[in-house]
Amino acid sequence: MNKQRRFLLKAIGASGFFAAGYGTCYLLQTNGLSTFEIDSWMPQLVIAPAFKDISDEYPGAMKSIMSDEKFSETSEQEFLAYLNQKIKRDYKNNQLIDVDQWKISLTEAMVMAAALQSGVAMVKVDQDQTFENAPFEDFLKVKTWGPQETYQGVKFNEQPDGHCGMWITADNINDGMEVYIGGQKTHAFINENGLTTGIYDNVDEFINQVGGSEIVVYDSINHRKQMIGTFQVLPPFEFYRYKDGTQSKVFSVLKDWGPQKADVGEVFNQQQEGVASFWIKVNSKSTQVRLVFNGHSYKATVRKDIITSSFPADNIPKKPGLYPVYLVSQEYNEKLHVGDFKIK
Repeated sequence: MNKQRRFLLKAIGASGFFAAGYGTCYLLQTNGLSTFEIDSWMPQLVIAPAFKDISDEYPGAMKSIMSDEKFSETSEQEFLAYLNQKIKRDYKNNQLIDVDQWKISLTEAMVMAAALQSGVAMVKVDQDQTFENAPFEDFLKVKTWGPQETYQGVKFNEQPDGHCGMWITADNINDGMEVYIGGQKTHAFINENGLTTGIYDNVDEFINQVGGSEIVVYDSINHRKQMIGTFQVLPPFEFYRYKDGTQSKVFSVLKDWGPQKADVGEVFNQQQEGVASFWIKVNSKSTQVRLVFNGHSYKATVRKDIITSSFPADNIPKKPGLYPVYLVSQEYNEKLHVGDFKIK
């Protein structure tokens, strides 16, 4: 082995890289490796496939790392000390590169690229870790997740950008977590309580296909996955039929609603904020629904099997009488008479 390749191999060990199974490099906090240790694992050295992109992006990495004109007179210790100082400067100046969930310095990346270019190490793409070949393990302590079902054609937990959101509350979440729904990778956003995800692409296709879709979290750092549950798209609900015989395009059959009466001055079904509220056991194909009561229109929250809406106590009628309650869908141009609220 020529001196350059030997020094480069030493640099890989000193930088803290050690090849693990299936082609993933982990950044370890080490004090360097002995000559014996380097000789023992050098024939099995496999660099993560992501480094192939860096090697292609920096074709002059080998020349850059070995650019010292007096290299022939440099000892291993001096060479490693030189690289160590460059790495420290990179971190200080925020010259970092993202590789397989790790943030490494530009110098470390160049060392790995040079290793590939010199033939000291190689990439084995056929041993790449993927979602498909990851083993199932119970590594997350899942507390809650949802929503867990919807009716055919009904968007669930719809967000402003149109995607249908889901959440998973769990311990032991790391930054390498990915979410697969029905075998398809989707967006995942990590937070202190777990993660949020959802259906972003082909939403209409997803909600119109009756059946179950497995929710699986893949830990790309530790190459393992865990089943969270199965999201169900249920058969369509029965739509409401108006008195004139026409069938609603948005609302289901009305099962119940409340409260249906109150005394003058009473804040009925009072919530923590001091507001009054109605609940209506009905399904809606649209989440864009408003409640109309006593001449005012209020935002409604649509969930599976129930719609709720709250409003300021000052807007409660102050005289006895019957006051109609409506659900309105401007999207479908429909107005459903829920019932008459009685003030006595």
